[in-house]
Amino acid sequence: MRISNQMSGQMLSNNIMDNQSAVYRKEQQIASGKRIEKASDDPVAWARLSRLQEQQDGLTQYARNAELVESRLLAVDQVLGSIGDLLQNASELAVQGSDGTLNSVDRDVLAGQVDELLEELLSRANSPSDSGGYMFGGVLAESEPFSVTRNADGRIDSVTYTGGNTAAMVEVAAGDALPSQLVGGDQDDGVLISNSSDAFAPLIEMRDQLLAGENLADTALQTQVDAAAEKVIVGRASVGAYIEHLSFVNEIRDSREVLLMEDISTIEGIDIAQAVSELTEKQTAYQAALAMATKTVNMSLLNYI
Repeated sequence: MRISNQMSGQMLSNNIMDNQSAVYRKEQQIASGKRIEKASDDPVAWARLSRLQEQQDGLTQYARNAELVESRLLAVDQVLGSIGDLLQNASELAVQGSDGTLNSVDRDVLAGQVDELLEELLSRANSPSDSGGYMFGGVLAESEPFSVTRNADGRIDSVTYTGGNTAAMVEVAAGDALPSQLVGGDQDDGVLISNSSDAFAPLIEMRDQLLAGENLADTALQTQVDAAAEKVIVGRASVGAYIEHLSFVNEIRDSREVLLMEDISTIEGIDIAQAVSELTEKQTAYQAALAMATKTVNMSLLNYI
C-alpha cells in the first residue's frame, strides 16, 4: 500500500504528540512523586490503592472520634471533680450541724450554705457539653437531665433524673466503642442518682432539718452524702479507665496508619533517579520525532518545487 503524504504527515504528527505526552506524563510523575494518579495508569494497582485509601480514611475518622471522646471525658472528669468537692463541703456541714450547742441562727446559716451547695450541685449536674447536649444525659442529652420542683420559698424540693439510662457510644476503632459521657441517673450506674446513693436528697433533707432547728447528730445524712461522694469517685475511676483504653487504641491506630502509608507509598511512589533517566530518554525521543518531522517536511517541499 502506497503511503500518501497526508498519511505520512498524520503519522509524524501522532508520533510527536505521543512523545510529547510521554514527556509531560513523566514530568508530572516527578513533580508529584506519584506513579499512579488515575485508574488507567495501572488498573490493578489502582484498585489496591483505592482499598488502602479507604482504610486510611476510616482510620482518620476513628482518630476524630477518639479525639471527641477524649475531650468529652476530660470535661466530665473535671465536672465530677468539682461535684466531689461540693459533696465534701456538704459532708463537713453535716458534721457542723451535729453540734448540739448551735442555736437557731447558727442552724439557719448552715441551712443557707447547704442550699447554696444544692443549687451549685444542680448546676454542675446539668453542665452542657462543649460539643452540644448535656454531659450526664446519656442518649437523651438534648435537654437538661435533672429537673426540679421548688417549694413556695423557691427552694429546691426534689430532683428527678429525666435523661437516658444508657450512655451514647462512639466507635473509636473497628468493633470498639466507648461512652462519651456518663449516665447521671440509673438504678445501678447513675453517677449522681442510683439505688445505692443520691447526691441531691440528703442535701435537701439536711437543709430542711437545719431550718427546722433540728440537730443532725441523730440522722444518717452525713453517711448518705459520703455515699454519693463515693459514687462520684467511682465515676471518675471509670472515666480514667476509658481514657487509658483510648490511649491504647490510639497507639494501635497510629501504628496501623504508618503501615498503611508505607503500603500506599510503595504502590503509588516512584524511583526519582529512574524517573529522571526515563524522562531524559523520552525527551530524546521527542526531539528525534521533531527532527524527523522537520526533515520530512523539508523533503516534501523540495519534491513540490
